[in-house]
Amino acid sequence: MVDCKILSPSKHGLFSTKSFLLPGESQEEFDRLLYRYNREHNPKGPTEEDLVRHLAHTEWRRRRIPALEADSIEKSLDSSDAERRFMHTYSIYDQRFNRILQTTLKTLEERQAKRKQESALHFRIAVVLYNYSKTENIPWNPADDGFVFSRSHLDRRLNLVDTVREANKTGGHFATDDEMDTFISQDDM
Repeated sequence: MVDCKILSPSKHGLFSTKSFLLPGESQEEFDRLLYRYNREHNPKGPTEEDLVRHLAHTEWRRRRIPALEADSIEKSLDSSDAERRFMHTYSIYDQRFNRILQTTLKTLEERQAKRKQESALHFRIAVVLYNYSKTENIPWNPADDGFVFSRSHLDRRLNLVDTVREANKTGGHFATDDEMDTFISQDDM
């Protein structure tokens, strides 16, 4: 028989309840950084939210490097130890954080692109069914078929599509059907 223990929060290690902020760092400043990342990336669902939070944490840690490096240089000059070996590691840390940022951002963008493509496809299908139901005077509720779009939302978006198509008759081709689907369904992504 395996003895299962419930892990309680500890004061150190992986399960630490302690903030990752160092003394003197501002929770409010970090919250502003996270807010800006959330606004820029508009995450949907827990995985995307975690990726955006990881971006903010990594950027926060990367921003510490110049201050730590300056402090290290000052201490080495004060102690006449200009060849402190650990000073060069700050550039290595900066490179690592930049790679983590790029990898996380790439993962987030790939995940969001897939979600947006699926949402645009669902929107296109919902529009086809909505048009059909209107044309044939058949009652249809999008939610009954698993769609998150309301009839009024589909109607507003269809009016926008019609307006864009009408306006485009005077000019040249400016967007593919996929691009239009993505644009029209963007609020739902």
